[in-house]
Amino acid sequence: GGMNLEIDTLCRMIGECVRGPVINREVDRMTGPSGVHLKQFTYVRYDADTSVSGLRTLGLRHPGGKLGMDDVRRMDLYRTICRAAAEQVDVVEHFRGFLDADALNPSGAPT
Repeated sequence: GGMNLEIDTLCRMIGECVRGPVINREVDRMTGPSGVHLKQFTYVRYDADTSVSGLRTLGLRHPGGKLGMDDVRRMDLYRTICRAAAEQVDVVEHFRGFLDADALNPSGAPT
């Protein structure tokens, strides 16, 4: 919503967002160094796309109606969406340079 968009934009202005979705067509992603010369923090932003096409991309079917995050009757659905979206996250790549890759990849598989 509006407040979420405003907070995200402000965070990207004073912090360095290394990965995040497009905010809008005017400001695009605002990722990487820009704006404030000395960024105050670095972060990654993930937003699950709960549109019909977004859920289809995750292999899920949209239940119809508005998906309000305050609808506690749909908590099981929200957990399913979050788990499916989390499978799309490459933690080792997104946090490269911040976290020990060996700690993030205990199986020893190539990163």
